[in-house]
Amino acid sequence: MKIEIKKTKEDGIIQITTLDERWYEKDGKFNPSITWIGHYSPMGIGLLRYYAEHGMDEAELLKKEAGEKGSKVHHAIEALLASQSVTLDTGFKNPETGDYEELTPEEYFCVMTFADFWATYTKEHKVQLVDTERVAWVDPMPGETYGYTGTRDIKVIEDGKPKILDIKTSKDIYLSHELQLSALKHAEPELPDIAIIQVGYKRNKAGRKLTPIEDKFPLFQAAMKFWADANPEAKPKQKDYPPEIKLVIPKAETKPEE
Repeated sequence: MKIEIKKTKEDGIIQITTLDERWYEKDGKFNPSITWIGHYSPMGIGLLRYYAEHGMDEAELLKKEAGEKGSKVHHAIEALLASQSVTLDTGFKNPETGDYEELTPEEYFCVMTFADFWATYTKEHKVQLVDTERVAWVDPMPGETYGYTGTRDIKVIEDGKPKILDIKTSKDIYLSHELQLSALKHAEPELPDIAIIQVGYKRNKAGRKLTPIEDKFPLFQAAMKFWADANPEAKPKQKDYPPEIKLVIPKAETKPEE
């Protein structure tokens, strides 16, 4: 999510506000993302072990690659839920490069396991798809500067009850995942159930796993306090630009003809 909001000032200067994955904008107001806030929660033993095994640099590189993979898988699953077909040749946007790329065999397997999950899920339950990739905006509480905002993957009505399903391609579920889902739960007036679907899961034969998530909203609120303390003057990046860039090029002197 990289967006530029342009505003022309009275003196002709153009102000550009750049939003990245950390910020959302609505009616000129800005909220930090729940993913960014969730990074201020404790790592937990699983994530600490991950960094210990790989080292900081390798772990960050692996996380970046996992993010690209997860994004393409999300787009493919969104296409399936919009009644579109997905093939190995179908191109999906890589968030890092902006290019459209075919799914890798591993990514395609993730999409296959989601399709298998959905077929079984809709047989075992009465399921109504409400929406996919919907932004949930929460206004700040009285006295606070920011609320929070996030994008939920899937919302359904399962056997008459609302439920949010979050798609993960990771083999583990971390505390930050639980806090993000808890925040999305409390962004909805009906407080839906929350669960994570791990696709391309390598720890069972089905290749997928559905895990109900406990509501940990108080811990998300604590993470938000740590976020606010670490970012006391947080705001999206803004910079002023002139409406035109022009150079004055000196001309070479010419000698008069004799």
